[in-house]
Amino acid sequence: MSEVAAQAQSITLDRGRIELVSAAAFSQILPHVPIPSLPFIGAYGISVASLAVAEQSLLKGGLAPRRRGQGLLAAFPEARGSGAWLFSDGAAADPQ
Repeated sequence: MSEVAAQAQSITLDRGRIELVSAAAFSQILPHVPIPSLPFIGAYGISVASLAVAEQSLLKGGLAPRRRGQGLLAAFPEARGSGAWLFSDGAAADPQ
């Protein structure tokens, strides 16, 4: 989430990173994702080989993905709680 960079504390891990943001910053970045309580994990960034294939798979699974910047966003199904997956095909540095 490149929008996060200026507002986040970043923890780099072997296979990715964790971005810690305030509730206000999260609400600016993903306004459609309600914050149930703090702390919570609001979004997962996932790299995929093809956004088109990911989009079709999500639609087939009954989700409603939508394009966001150079990526794809899919809100968690209600049973999973509040949050979203942010998919990137590797063309962008970060899932948008």
